[in-house]
Amino acid sequence: MHQDGGTRRWVGVLPASDGAGHAKERSMAEITIQILEGLERGRVFESLETPVTIGREDDNSI
Repeated sequence: MHQDGGTRRWVGVLPASDGAGHAKERSMAEITIQILEGLERGRVFESLETPVTIGREDDNSI
């Protein structure tokens, strides 16, 4: 983030604000995944918060 010239306008990504000058927590994107092939074909995982890990190991989300 840097200041543009002598003005008070900032260029870059700034934290979200609630309008009263307080920083607002940003949430991660949510995704929906539908299984297309295999034994669990048709199963839908809705509103998963990213990041998501996919695999057969126990520590994966899906």
